Amino acid sequence: MLRSWNCLRPSCVRFLSDLSSRHEITESSFQRAIGFLETVDIRDIVRPNSLQATQLLKVINSVQDGHEMRKLRNRMKKQFGQNYHLIYPRLRQLSDDSLRLQMSLFRNSGRRQYDSFLKCLINILNRKDLIDTDKRQRLYDIITFQHEMYPGKNANSAMILPNEVHKWFWEHVPRQESFNHYYFLIKNDVYLSWPRYSWKFVKRMMQGSELELQLASFQLFLYQGNHQSIFHEKFHKLYSFHAMLLILHRVFKANDLRFAKVYVAVLLRSMETREPSELSFFRFNNFLLYYLSQTGDIELFFQAFSVELQFIKNVSKNGASLKILHRPLLFVLKLLRRQGYHEEFFTILSILQKVSLGQSQTFKQHAFTELITLLRSFNDCKLTSQYVMSGFDRESTGLLLNELGLWNAAFHGNAAVLDSLELQSEIDSLESLLPSSMSLKGQPSMAVMTELYRLVLSTNAKVLNVDQYRDLLMTLYSNYTRVLQERKFIHPRHDTGILNVFLYHARYELRDCKLSLALLQNFYASGLARNIRVTSNKCPFSIVVYQNNEITQAEINQLLILMHDAKIPVHFQFCTSMVLRYLQLNNQEEAHAWYQRILHAGFKVEHRLLIKAIRDNNWQYPAGFDKVLVEKLDDDDGGMVQDDAFFLEEEDSNTTTSIQDNQGHKASLQHIIGLLKTL
Repeated sequence: MLRSWNCLRPSCVRFLSDLSSRHEITESSFQRAIGFLETVDIRDIVRPNSLQATQLLKVINSVQDGHEMRKLRNRMKKQFGQNYHLIYPRLRQLSDDSLRLQMSLFRNSGRRQYDSFLKCLINILNRKDLIDTDKRQRLYDIITFQHEMYPGKNANSAMILPNEVHKWFWEHVPRQESFNHYYFLIKNDVYLSWPRYSWKFVKRMMQGSELELQLASFQLFLYQGNHQSIFHEKFHKLYSFHAMLLILHRVFKANDLRFAKVYVAVLLRSMETREPSELSFFRFNNFLLYYLSQTGDIELFFQAFSVELQFIKNVSKNGASLKILHRPLLFVLKLLRRQGYHEEFFTILSILQKVSLGQSQTFKQHAFTELITLLRSFNDCKLTSQYVMSGFDRESTGLLLNELGLWNAAFHGNAAVLDSLELQSEIDSLESLLPSSMSLKGQPSMAVMTELYRLVLSTNAKVLNVDQYRDLLMTLYSNYTRVLQERKFIHPRHDTGILNVFLYHARYELRDCKLSLALLQNFYASGLARNIRVTSNKCPFSIVVYQNNEITQAEINQLLILMHDAKIPVHFQFCTSMVLRYLQLNNQEEAHAWYQRILHAGFKVEHRLLIKAIRDNNWQYPAGFDKVLVEKLDDDDGGMVQDDAFFLEEEDSNTTTSIQDNQGHKASLQHIIGLLKTL
């Protein structure tokens, strides 16, 4: 089964073909070894200065395939019977790699054999005479060899490698080869959730390209029926229950629910076979709640959350179980915000202030972000800024907003920086809108700052003329880059969210495509983007390139160089932008080449113009594509991503449901509120 795996990535196909060719080479070595065994007995091998012992060691060393080594070992056990145990001590005296010899000749798998395998790995790490590429290949060879020798054992359990080995891989496997390395670990049933450096690789893959995420989540194996057995055999075996939940949360966060039912089924199977703890039950229920919140099944979500609240109320009220409620409570707040239940949103927020649920800084950070996002619908810069000042350290937050020009932009309509005395006077005059129990330490998070920029720019676009708005945007951008250069942001997880806001409003509010390009080039060419991560949902390069006919091919090439230098993976939006661009230029060959990247990465395709391009050009549809979307092209009901909504933030593109149409939800909400008050 493993040798027949196919992979979408060409380099991985070459990698697998290399493994297959090794098997063909060793076939003749195995036959020679069997032939030699037929000519000797145990007395020939154990006697001093035995040429037969030297020859046996040579033929054993020539067998590089673990499957064949297993057959050879079984043949020796049968031929030498009770005297088999004499083989290793005799050959060890002659061998220059006694550790590999020992792990090969154990009668059966077990603790002692596995220890010899681990010693063999550590010995390779400690060798000073090997360069890194050779050392890596030796490690791969030994892991593959061990995996092949005991296929029955690997069918039921994973191979756990020492942290030192994973640490060496982490430090010496080039970032661009992470996909192939991770594929190798999966192929050889290496446990991925532990130890520490193994899990670091998992996190790298989840934060990497779309293809890397699909490999880490095993989604790559779900597109074709003949690969799905790999998912069902290995996903639950190579990941812990908690790791599976974290990975699937990352997949669903990208709004990819294509295989949601398959994932839920494997989690249920894992719960049945592993006898999960109370904590595992909560984690699974929270995963289910997240799934329901993403699919929009509001009533079922409220029912499932009520069950969890009732369970905690009746069974456990310790700190650990209450902490488990943080994530679903954030789902509740997000759902209420999206559906327009503002009164209930503030009611639940006020309840959380009075119980221990609200004391976690991380939880309060996320809850506050939901509050600020909700306030966007009020279009009130002053009110939102006052909440930001109330939620964080007043002095440091006021200084930061002033340095950025956001203070004056929010309260006075321009981006001028106030002098310290004037600023302090205005800070002192602000009334706090939140109790101290909801306050957070330090400066606002990047999510909150991004919301504030978005609100300031979108609100002022409605009241300023074009020249005034351009001046505001450029002054804010200049202040932002200056503060970045001066390292006045203390939040450790800076991302491209604020840059995206500038690019979006330059393109779609000012309708100045050249300005958005200039801002992007300035930001990346000047080194400002160093140590700033690209947000998972939106790529700044995609915002600039999408349907931008004013950009020349030379400028596109410059952007591709900047992306490469900044190690930014190609996003679905960028690929789609390039497909549509080249179709407009009547360059179908180049357009199809970019579409092949979409197929290669396994991106979810729901974009209207791209689906139309696929149909009109008679291209291959993606694996797992819902062809009902093709039928809806001429009569779309909103199920596809629209051209004008491609770069809207997630919350912008969601429409709230009328409260009058959801009176049934009110009763469920009141029940949840009542349960929360009893905690």
